[in-house]
Amino acid sequence: MAGADRKGRTARTGASLLCGLAAGLLLARCGAEGIAAPDSTGALESSDAFCRSLQDYMPRFYATLRAGELRGLAQVVTDLDARARGGANPLGALVQTALRTLKMFASDPYEAPPDRCVPYNNPSRAPPEPESANRMCAVRRALDFAVRDEAARQAFDALTPVLVKVLGYVTNESEGKVGAEHYEALDVLHRMSLNEAQCPPRNLVEVLDGLATYFGAGPDCAAPPAGQGEECHAYKLLATLRAILSDKAVEDFLETFQSSVGGSQGRDAVRTLVKVLSGGIVAMPENEHYFDQMQSSLDDLVYRFLESQARSHPDKGYDRLEEDVKTLVAVLKDFLDPSRKGAVLHPLKGVVACILEVDSGGEVAGALYDLLSRQGGQGGGGLDLLELVDAVSGVAHADPRGVLSGAAHVVLRETARDEVAMEAFRVLFQQTLDATNVRLLAPALKAIVERQVVTELVEVLDNLLYGCRAPATLPPE
Repeated sequence: MAGADRKGRTARTGASLLCGLAAGLLLARCGAEGIAAPDSTGALESSDAFCRSLQDYMPRFYATLRAGELRGLAQVVTDLDARARGGANPLGALVQTALRTLKMFASDPYEAPPDRCVPYNNPSRAPPEPESANRMCAVRRALDFAVRDEAARQAFDALTPVLVKVLGYVTNESEGKVGAEHYEALDVLHRMSLNEAQCPPRNLVEVLDGLATYFGAGPDCAAPPAGQGEECHAYKLLATLRAILSDKAVEDFLETFQSSVGGSQGRDAVRTLVKVLSGGIVAMPENEHYFDQMQSSLDDLVYRFLESQARSHPDKGYDRLEEDVKTLVAVLKDFLDPSRKGAVLHPLKGVVACILEVDSGGEVAGALYDLLSRQGGQGGGGLDLLELVDAVSGVAHADPRGVLSGAAHVVLRETARDEVAMEAFRVLFQQTLDATNVRLLAPALKAIVERQVVTELVEVLDNLLYGCRAPATLPPE
């Protein structure tokens, strides 16, 4: 009886976690509210012969569920339901927004008549730029790429253990843990959601959209020599970050760097530097002189120190580090340019001002210093930022046509335009990232990533929208 009851609870928990996703997407596929699913032209062959039970497509999800690793997630979902009594559930509002958005996407014109979509892997024709793409096709390409492309699957497989370490560092569950949780960034997001007047969520979404657009790959990156085009900002940024993080001079810099304010060292000095530079962003004029004050601060606080160290210690590589930092700053300067197409300086100033308001002590900057000063996982719960940069770089290089960034731009742009979605996300962050729920949610998310449940969810989404296909990875016998 106890075993049967336990199985029943597992089934009910699985149903509660999957119900919203499955119901919403099945309605979308079957034409709810007049939503037409894209045709299958140009995609892999779809056949009902491949249709299987949900358990066949999601064996890892059900194994994780049976192991009890998703109890925290179930408790958070239950808490959201309880809080929504007599009001709107933010998850329900987001499902409604998704359906409404799909209906709008379905009316977009065909990209390559008589075919609706240009496949992500068409050798003779690159997908349209995100601004002119059929929005449903942009989402479809991202799903196909994530599920079916071998290079993408390998890149995501390499990224998975790094994300597990990141979440393990947050929850203090990684190998080599140091006895402390690191919820600083999530706590800042929670406080941002509580301060709607100072921290409107649209600013953050517009900044994320700007990042996806600016750092997304495109034709210039796919053309030979791959990744060398002037517009390949992500490749340049990731290569520079890798050079900086692998430079032994960084450790010495962090240990000896002194702020011009108060003479503080190490962690306090970096927090002071980040606060000064953040204040510089907030104060930036939106004209051709936008970077003048920031450049002056960098000259006084960073370059002068690096030049002095290079003269005093010519064998430690400070001159090389200075050149890498200047390359990084050049990318930042171009990204912040208020005159370029897709400029995000205005919303970014709002986001930075919000963070300065809710994180006045600079705890996020301090946590970043802790990671930078403990490369190789020493005292950092096994987390190495260089390993993270390499994994992200692998994903970027697997997607030279910008399939993922194009889909992200489409989704984020429409989200920023939707008042209901903005409020639903704000309430969702407010309720799920409080001190209790975030400690239930983070370990469950770690289990979802570690067990590769995300891959299964993407595959189910792909099948629900476009018809059953053979599972990309067949379930174990």
